[in-house]
Amino acid sequence: MATLPTPGGDVGTWGDELNTYLLVSHNADGSLSAPAADNYSFVPFLGLVFTAGSGSGNKDDNALNNGQFVVASDSTWTIGIYMRTGTWTVETMCTKLGSTGIITVAIDGVTAGTIDTYQSGFNYNMIQSISGIAVATAGFKTITFSNTTKNGSSSGKAIYLQQFALKRTGA
Repeated sequence: MATLPTPGGDVGTWGDELNTYLLVSHNADGSLSAPAADNYSFVPFLGLVFTAGSGSGNKDDNALNNGQFVVASDSTWTIGIYMRTGTWTVETMCTKLGSTGIITVAIDGVTAGTIDTYQSGFNYNMIQSISGIAVATAGFKTITFSNTTKNGSSSGKAIYLQQFALKRTGA
């Protein structure tokens, strides 16, 4: 097991100790290596960064409400996260109802797909996903979500997001 050098206790070997320790999470060139538990990433709301949309929604309109993150219409929100190369799935858990919109998901500016949260009626904990997302190069990615469109039957574009996750489903 790699350990950090001990001040005064690793005389003559501290450099080797430090390099061994750093190689646990870094490549030899200094870049970050893949994390050990990187096949599933639950993404907490605390990492989300909101930017104002072109419509009525803005970051001040978004709020936690009964364990859900309520996202106003025409909003964009992003999070940065490390992703390995391979095939991924974005999974959401939302409330579906007659006044909710469509979530567009993009990774580094490339649209990965959409999730329609409209439903005639009302249901909590509805899990939907976008699968088959190819990540060609490992690294930190910017995941962007927006809700600027809606189902033709929906009366609005708000999103009631309970959680979302990234799952690596293939190498």
